[in-house]
Amino acid sequence: MNFEPRERAILEQIHKKQTVTIAEIAKHLKVSNKTISNSLNQLALILTESDVELVRKPNVGVSLKGSKEAVESLINDGYQEINSPETQEERIAYIVFSILKQTSPLPKQELLSQLFISKSTLEKDLARVKQVFEDLGLKILIIPKKGIQVDSGELNRCAVLVSALDYFYHSNWKIIQVGDQLLPILKDVPQEFLKQNTANDFKLVAELLSDFLTQEGITIRDESYQFLILYLLVSIEQSYGDEAQLANLKKPEETTRAFWNTFSQSVGIEYSDVDAICFQDYLKLHRQKSEKHIDEERKIKRILDRITKNTNEQLLDVVVNHIREALVRAKHHNTVRNPNVQDIKKNYALAFEDSLGIAEELKKLFEISLIEDEVAFIALHIQVLKEHENTQAPITAVLISASGQGVFQFLMARLRKIFPNLLISRIINVQEIGQKEITEDLVLSTLDITLPGYKVIKLSPILSASDIEEISTFQANFYQKKAQIISEEFSELVQKEFIFLDEKINTIGQAILFLGQKLIAKGYAKEGFIESCLEREQLSFTSLDSFSTPHPLNIEEVNKPVIAFMRVKNELIWGKEKVKYIFMMCVRDRSIKELERIYSALLKIIDSPDQEILLRGNLDEIFDYLANNELL
Repeated sequence: MNFEPRERAILEQIHKKQTVTIAEIAKHLKVSNKTISNSLNQLALILTESDVELVRKPNVGVSLKGSKEAVESLINDGYQEINSPETQEERIAYIVFSILKQTSPLPKQELLSQLFISKSTLEKDLARVKQVFEDLGLKILIIPKKGIQVDSGELNRCAVLVSALDYFYHSNWKIIQVGDQLLPILKDVPQEFLKQNTANDFKLVAELLSDFLTQEGITIRDESYQFLILYLLVSIEQSYGDEAQLANLKKPEETTRAFWNTFSQSVGIEYSDVDAICFQDYLKLHRQKSEKHIDEERKIKRILDRITKNTNEQLLDVVVNHIREALVRAKHHNTVRNPNVQDIKKNYALAFEDSLGIAEELKKLFEISLIEDEVAFIALHIQVLKEHENTQAPITAVLISASGQGVFQFLMARLRKIFPNLLISRIINVQEIGQKEITEDLVLSTLDITLPGYKVIKLSPILSASDIEEISTFQANFYQKKAQIISEEFSELVQKEFIFLDEKINTIGQAILFLGQKLIAKGYAKEGFIESCLEREQLSFTSLDSFSTPHPLNIEEVNKPVIAFMRVKNELIWGKEKVKYIFMMCVRDRSIKELERIYSALLKIIDSPDQEILLRGNLDEIFDYLANNELL
């Protein structure tokens, strides 16, 4: 007998408990009592054709009447184990793939039975499913009395299934080593969604695909390569056969026909011109995407070339990839929040300014705006690029291994290429940790270890993008702390005539207008200075704690360098901060190192726990504090 999954689950629960109430079954299956009662009515009818009877006794419960062998035979007949989704996200994925794998409408009742959920829960899930299909560039049709179906048109079902797999399991891509080969594999995908999902399956199609691409001289991005592998795996299960209309429109190219024939024989499916054509079109699409990606990379690199002299290709690639991912997130309104925006603006002020400039250039090129949080992430990468421009004392690191030096040769080679200022001084094993003193600046390991008092970064054997970002962040912080701050540049820019105390200012605009007019009147700034400062605030507020550092977006609006200071009578709201002190930065024609020292000196003032002089001091006291303070 064929039972729906929910009916079989009810039978199993009754058999296990001998006698069980409707409420207990409903609680176990996480559905309503009414749903269970309706299913029991259906079961009672089905069981009339068997040797087992469903018995329902008021105030007692439900039981099965029949021999143990008959009941177990009934439950196990035609049984196939199905892992029922437990979380909403798992249910959403299940519904999406169920719809995609159907060529006819999928009845809602079938989903209710398979998922053990109520109608109201299904309707909520379908709203989310609709959004997923929209994200995939499709829409679903809910056909009365029939079910749910994709509004497909000329749909390449394999391509859509691949997009859906990547949508739900993108973070599951892993690089594993099979023999002497590094193989991309999508892990932990339910077999109902991807039948061929073992390492051997991936290895087989990857080898076939690599040979074909090499033979044809086709170069594509890693992401497209992964998509093509998935496409081939999905094709083993999903074939168009004679149903597609494309067969009458064109024929596959001879090279594609030969490849698809080899592929079909290797995986044991029947060759189809239609399937070959669909693969050919999919490959063409990804070649175009790869070319577009390369063009976008060139444009981003040209932007970076204008702000950094760094020639480390590996490190530049990391920054370019990060920027591309940020653009993709922004395009799909899926930007990442950055909890450290204020700290980044404070500690890496110049890198943040450069990143704002990058964001403006990106907006012109791609018509995509990046929020401040994303700009702050880019600033971390820019800071690392700038640190690499300078000759720095190397950061020393120790590598901790479980099995000795051989395992780390590939890892060390990548570290040396990407981080030339990172010196791996030695490799030790786990047993030596307690025996040898660690004097290095950083501890690196592929093991999950904790060493109190030491900075430990856990690495993947292939040095992933997240590993590179973590090392980059450590390096930026390391050199920031080690930098020797020289403050002459800051002190010489402070002038008594541009210190204003207890001014009655209520808004950002009033503050910038007041100070800007003073600078313009004395010839330090041009007429467009005020407008340029306001434009800069529109990109990202310059407020840091109780301080603000307004400055022009275009330094061409500066005639002569000076720093103006104002203490307002009452705090004013500046972005998310309440600001008491304003430093207007009217600076140009300074080297990067000079600007770094100016901002570093300013940062020391902002971070100083004692701001009594700024709060209560008179004109002479504040001028002396800013121009001659040993704190700087």
